[in-house]
Amino acid sequence: MKKFWQAAALIIITLVMLALYYYTSELGL
Repeated sequence: MKKFWQAAALIIITLVMLALYYYTSELGL
């Protein structure tokens, strides 16, 4: 079960980083 949470955390972090990347690129920063 611990591996599941590690994988879930990794996916969430990746999605957040991608969201921030697209958000800042849309603003032109």
